[in-house]
Amino acid sequence: MRSIRSSFLAWLLVFSSVLLGSRPAGAAGVFSASEERPAPREPLPSMPLDRALDPLTYRLGPGDQLGLSAGGISDFNVNLTVSPEGTIRVPNLGVRRVAGQTLESTRRMIAADLQKFFTRGPVEVVLLRPRSYKVVVAGDLDRPGTVVLAGPGRVYDAISLAGGLRGSPRRNIVLKRGGREMLLDLVAFQRLGDISQNPMLEDGDVLVVRAPLGVVRIYGGVNYPGEYEYREGESLGRLVEVAGGFEPSADTSRIRLLRFRGPESSDTLTLGATSVAGAMTLRDGDRVFISQDAGFHASSQVQISGQVRRPGIYPIETGRSRLSEILALAGGLAPDADSERVALLRPTENPPQDTAYVSYLLRGQDLKGFEREYAKMRSRTRAQMSLQVRDALRSPGSSADPVLVDGDILLVPRQATSILVQGEVVRPGLVPFQAGGDLSVYVRAAGGYTGAADKGSLWVTLGTTRQMVPACDAPPLRAGDVVWVPAKEHGNFWNTFKDVLLVAAQLSTLYLVVHDATK
Repeated sequence: MRSIRSSFLAWLLVFSSVLLGSRPAGAAGVFSASEERPAPREPLPSMPLDRALDPLTYRLGPGDQLGLSAGGISDFNVNLTVSPEGTIRVPNLGVRRVAGQTLESTRRMIAADLQKFFTRGPVEVVLLRPRSYKVVVAGDLDRPGTVVLAGPGRVYDAISLAGGLRGSPRRNIVLKRGGREMLLDLVAFQRLGDISQNPMLEDGDVLVVRAPLGVVRIYGGVNYPGEYEYREGESLGRLVEVAGGFEPSADTSRIRLLRFRGPESSDTLTLGATSVAGAMTLRDGDRVFISQDAGFHASSQVQISGQVRRPGIYPIETGRSRLSEILALAGGLAPDADSERVALLRPTENPPQDTAYVSYLLRGQDLKGFEREYAKMRSRTRAQMSLQVRDALRSPGSSADPVLVDGDILLVPRQATSILVQGEVVRPGLVPFQAGGDLSVYVRAAGGYTGAADKGSLWVTLGTTRQMVPACDAPPLRAGDVVWVPAKEHGNFWNTFKDVLLVAAQLSTLYLVVHDATK
């Protein structure tokens, strides 16, 4: 009977408040209008959080805003703000201390006290807006000082508000809380997603970004080799983990650790995988070298470009695949391919240049101007295999069909339709090929000789072999050949003077010998 009377009284109060244009006063004076203002019609904007708050772990503090609803009546909502003293004033219940309590425990306490007034519906307490946090951030930062986090934030958020880190100190960040210290590593958080290295902050936390304590280096078969800030007590295994772990090609059976014993002296230790996984503690200055298997997932390939039906990169079997097989994979020569000028470049076997000979050439001793420039060009070219493609296609597997190696580049040019005339002509450039035409035909087509041309020293570069031969020894010109017209060499006065003196000296010596012999 008492329950029925209480429910009837609560409903009567609600009905009366609607008629009078006021909010419910509650049973026996619950929720007086002077204590709390009603909640707004529109919900308060929520703060951006990186995850949902856990009511079992989130602890309330000054500034948290709570929403209270009861009886299942939509108009019966109240906002409660935790005061600077850590309390809230619940209508009809008075002041309740909630600072330090979890959201869930506060919810149960208020619901238990109010449920006797609202028997037909639940009593709900929700967190509408979390409070702001003040955190002190000190150390190697752009803007050290106190930062305010709008809602629960993490270490990285506070450091970002302080302007971010300067340089590389990211692995020795100290979080001070209630007399305790925690050493954090933001590299581990960023690389590995280790959330424990970027914890949630609380009011009064202090972050100190320490200066680097030293460096360690790791090279070779890890995903992020390089220099890392030294952390006291860190193991080799942890460094490998922070460096992204081993690459698949890493040889973990022989890991070398260089450790200094003084300013200059050092020892080199050879470690195995068990040492990495174990507790091998690093020291400042240590350098770790992890070998890699050069043959791991190695594959041989060649590149074909130019006038084939399917140019591109093709895999080969080292020591077995031949030119004819790869041309077949590429669809064969295109109709406009020039098989006589196909070039097979083998960069891996480029013979080293005789540096003394090249220096001799570049100084121009005994070379004319155009010969010197040609020598420069040839000294920079890659090794080119000698081959006859048509013979290779006619006799697959024969000596004319070369075995390909990794890195070979096959260039199949289009059939040439012109001859290039270079040097001392009026209009150097390409001249249309004319069957049976001699040098004079192409020189005239290029505008004729200039006044500086050395007409008696013409050269031809054969398009098929790139060989440079004197014009008098060249075979009949073919499309793709290059005609060189050099300039006259101007005499050097001092060289001529020296030659005259030398001849005079020789004649004087001969005269003296003859004179002495005929006395």
